[in-house]
Amino acid sequence: MSTTSAVRPGSVTLVVVLTWISAILAIVAGAFALFGGQQYLSELGWSAGEARIEGIVGIIFGLILALLASALGKGSKFARFLVTIVMLFRLVVGAVEAVALWGSTYMWSGVVGVVIALLVLWLLWNAKAGAFFARR
Repeated sequence: MSTTSAVRPGSVTLVVVLTWISAILAIVAGAFALFGGQQYLSELGWSAGEARIEGIVGIIFGLILALLASALGKGSKFARFLVTIVMLFRLVVGAVEAVALWGSTYMWSGVVGVVIALLVLWLLWNAKAGAFFARR
């Protein structure tokens, strides 16, 4: 009996870790939007209703990313596809967020999100990652 289990490359492991970080950042940003207080809302120019929507969407997005990170670590091709879609979405949202909050201390949330999304995409589609997912 052959035991040719595919060893997960370091780049995929790093993607899993970065996807978890993105998930946590999305949940934290959502929590800040929900519970950030009046100063946070006024600095962003948001009403309480807008902050509530942003917070709920951010938390749901973070939970979905956490599920995908777990599946990705197990070599799921479908999770790889979904993480790619989510990171492309996160790239756009992060860029819009950074531009919309330009000059605010909160713009860095968008900038960090963009950097992490780009890094995840690059690591997820390199040759070693491709070989790992092809064996699954």
